[in-house]
Amino acid sequence: MEVNEYMDFNSSNIVEITPNEFEKSNNHSKSLYRSICVPSTTQAYSLCVEYMKKWFLSKFNKNIFKSVYVDGKNIYDDFRSMSKLELLKRPTPALTITPSITWDFNNENVDSYPYGMQLYTPLGKFKESFFSCPETSSYLGIGMETLLMPFTFRIKVETRSHQLDLYKYIKMACRVGFTCGEDVDLDFHIPYELMIQIARDNGFEVIKLEKKGTEAYNTEIIKDIPKFLRYLNMHSSLPFLYKFRTLNGRNEFFLRMQNMYVHVRPTDLSADDGNQNGQMTNAFGIELSAEVRFPAPKMYAYYSNNAHNLEKIYTAWYQPNGPISTCYTFKETIIPEENKYGWPLYISTSYEMDENDVMDKKFSIDLSELLEGDIKECIADCLYQGISPSIFCEFIFYNGGNYIKGTINWDTMIFSSDEIVSAIGTYIGIYIDKDYLANYSLAQSGYKDRLKESKREDK
Repeated sequence: MEVNEYMDFNSSNIVEITPNEFEKSNNHSKSLYRSICVPSTTQAYSLCVEYMKKWFLSKFNKNIFKSVYVDGKNIYDDFRSMSKLELLKRPTPALTITPSITWDFNNENVDSYPYGMQLYTPLGKFKESFFSCPETSSYLGIGMETLLMPFTFRIKVETRSHQLDLYKYIKMACRVGFTCGEDVDLDFHIPYELMIQIARDNGFEVIKLEKKGTEAYNTEIIKDIPKFLRYLNMHSSLPFLYKFRTLNGRNEFFLRMQNMYVHVRPTDLSADDGNQNGQMTNAFGIELSAEVRFPAPKMYAYYSNNAHNLEKIYTAWYQPNGPISTCYTFKETIIPEENKYGWPLYISTSYEMDENDVMDKKFSIDLSELLEGDIKECIADCLYQGISPSIFCEFIFYNGGNYIKGTINWDTMIFSSDEIVSAIGTYIGIYIDKDYLANYSLAQSGYKDRLKESKREDK
C-alpha cells in the first residue's frame, strides 16, 4: 500500500490510501491466479470400503467365506468366480458388507462449509503447498476432511453351533464396544484437468486428441508423462503417481498420502434365530455394526501466474451433459510478510460482513479492536502531536482477491472503502515499524531505571 508522499495534518486526521506503485511492486506483493478444485468423493468412498473389507477379513483365515458380496459393486462381478447354481443360492458361510455414509457429519464443525468456496483462502495458502516451484510460481496445496461411514457386516452360516462359536470369536477379535485405529498410506486421485493446467504452466507440451462421440474422456493429454512425473516429484513433498484407475479404465494421476490415521469403532453385535423351513432351521445370521472415520481430500488449491481454464471437471465417467465438479477461479493477491518499507506483518486477519448486509456496495470497518497496548497508545500520541500514525503503521485490505482502496479516520479508527465490494470476507494486513514503536515505549517508561513496576492497564 502506498501512502501519499505528503502527510495530512488537518483536524480530520484522514490519510488517503492509494494503490500507486503497490500493485506494481514485486518486492511488496505477489499476484497469482488460484483455482479451488473439489475432488471426487467417490474415490475416497471406495477407498474406505476397500479398507473396511480388508479390516474385517483380516480377522479370519483366508477363504473362510465362500461368498463375499459388497453392496454397490458391479452387478457382473460375481460372474467371474461363481457358477450359475451358486448365483441362485449363495453357499455358506456367506458375508455381505453394506456401507453407507453420514451425510451431515462435519467433524464437530471442523469440516463445515459456512461461507462457500471463495472464503477458503486460509486453507489454501501457497506457502503451505506440498508442490512448490518458485521459478514458475506454481503451487499446489490440499485441504483434508473426515468422512464418517457406518458399515454393516452380515454373516450367514448353516448351523446354530457354527453361529455360536463364530459370534464369540467376532466379539473378541473385533473388540466390539471399543475402538481401534492405524496409520495407512492412501492414494488420492487428482483431477486430470488440474494436472493438464499444471503441465501447461510449467512448460510441458499438451496434445489435443480428436474427440469421437463420448469415447475420448480426456480430450487433452501430456506428451511426455515420465518427464512430467519426475518434474512433479522433484518439487513436491508428497509423491505423485501415474497409474491405472479401475473406475474408468484409464491412466491418471494420484497423490500418495502417508501415515493417514483411520479410526474404527465396532458398535454392536447381534444374532438371529435362523430361518424356519418346515421342521428344520438353517441360515443362522450374525450382524456386526461398525463406523469408521476416514480421511479424504476436501479440495485442491492451485496457484500460478497464468489464468486457469478450469471451469469444469467431469466425473470419472465422461458425461457431456452430466454431473460435474466445479472449480472457482479468481485472482488472489498474497499478503506479503513485509511491506516496501521493510516493516514486518504484525497482524493478518479477516473481517466478515453480517449476513444481513447487502453485497455490491461500499463498506466500513472498525479497526479499533485490532490494536491495543503500546500500538494504540502510540497512535493516540501521534494524533496528539499532529502527526499521522501512518509514519509507523500501515493497513492493507483485500476483498474477493482484489486490493481495496479507501481512507482511514485515525480519530475513530474507521476504514471506509472507495470501491464496491462483492464478497462478504475482507482480509486485513497490518504492518508496524517496530523500531519506532520500541523507541516510543522506551520514551514512555524511561531509560534510566533498570527496575521498576510494570504499568498495568487496569490501574
